[in-house]
Amino acid sequence: MPECKLCQAGDPSVTVICWDCKGIFHIHRSQYGELPEGTFIMGNCPSCGIVNCWQKGITGVITSDPVLYYGQPILDLREKR
Repeated sequence: MPECKLCQAGDPSVTVICWDCKGIFHIHRSQYGELPEGTFIMGNCPSCGIVNCWQKGITGVITSDPVLYYGQPILDLREKR
């Protein structure tokens, strides 16, 4: 499988797992690195297309079960179709 453009550029990433199909993919530091702690990150699973949601923690991305929204910032990385 070819690497993505951010991988080719040397941008570090974290591995995440889809909550539905358990597919493995990654999110790059340039996509979430400067976000404040507590920000939600939304993205489509490249395997099944379902929306996944994570929260940024002190040490990086925290995989989460269903999340409770209290007005936190949201970074939407979902593909626009």
